Amino acid sequence: MFFLVSRYQELRELRQPDLFHDAVVSDYLFQKDRIFANLNLNDRELMLYDKIAPVLERDLPVPTLVVYLQASPETIWDRIQQRGRHYERAMDPKYTATLAEAYNYFFFHYREAPLLVVNTNDMNFVDRRSDLEELIARIESHQEGVAYLSPSGAAGEKA
Repeated sequence: MFFLVSRYQELRELRQPDLFHDAVVSDYLFQKDRIFANLNLNDRELMLYDKIAPVLERDLPVPTLVVYLQASPETIWDRIQQRGRHYERAMDPKYTATLAEAYNYFFFHYREAPLLVVNTNDMNFVDRRSDLEELIARIESHQEGVAYLSPSGAAGEKA
């Protein structure tokens, strides 16, 4: 509940217009918090969550584009290990696999805003500038519906 309210407050602040920038970038989508709630809360806590989250959500802006950086559970686990963050070391690979599956399910059904799904298994935005440039170009050109960007660089559209 703490994270839900914290993220709500962060997103509420984005509603304030910025005179110098016409775009807002956020690494968080309020609705996806439900994924963690389903995986981590007991039934009683989930009932409370279900009463609070929809009330908060009504007051938040709808994104103009959502980008889902998708990867296989193996790739996610490899990247977690490479980062070496102390608070991620204790994570169970089974939990990350379950989380990846839940994210895929969520975004397969997401239709509240235009969605770009990017399979990042073979992409490296840090070491290969061309991967980052390709992603930026797709973000700038995508305006409606659902689109997919595959690791090979071939893009597909689905209305």
